Amino acid sequence: MWMGGLPPLGYVVRDRKLVINAEEARTVVHIFRRYVQLRSVRALKEELDTAGIRSKRRTFADRTVYGGHKLSRGALYLMLQNRIYRGEITHKGSAYPGEHKAILDQTLWDNVQAVLAENRVDRATGADAKYPSLLAGLAFDDTGERLTPTHAVKKGTRYRYYVSKSLITGAAKDHSQGRRIPAGNLESLVIGRLRTFLADPGHC
Repeated sequence: MWMGGLPPLGYVVRDRKLVINAEEARTVVHIFRRYVQLRSVRALKEELDTAGIRSKRRTFADRTVYGGHKLSRGALYLMLQNRIYRGEITHKGSAYPGEHKAILDQTLWDNVQAVLAENRVDRATGADAKYPSLLAGLAFDDTGERLTPTHAVKKGTRYRYYVSKSLITGAAKDHSQGRRIPAGNLESLVIGRLRTFLADPGHC
């Protein structure tokens, strides 16, 4: 149930529930797909501005018009992480199933989150476009086997992973035992833990 406030692009409110606006929903899907392809919010914003894609336009009861502006980079970052588009509602940092329908499928959502995570790591470390593997030689799976950096390219998009060495060499008899972890997620986790550790005066 929608508890109030202005609905995001892609939805309207009816009887206190979010209902998909088909035309806006197509714009939302387009924005998410283009981000996966462009891999840059800056490039995405420039493309959307050129295409004339604007923020949600709303007319209030007093006929005041709000919105209809170019989407800022900050607004795009928030939009790309908004779990409402997966049919969920967030409260105090936790996500719960909502009563509204999702606009995005799980695959597109996961792809976008993976790119966001990779970009966060790249910004934090000053990594370049060659996608260096920060944890090469340092990460191991739960059986003690070294995780080897690798990548896959799907429809022109590159995805990095850390994979149990036996899965790469073919030595694993049971592939369900190995690990295949998105590189951006693992690197973001490690960097976050390091930042917390270094920020604690007790460790200085």
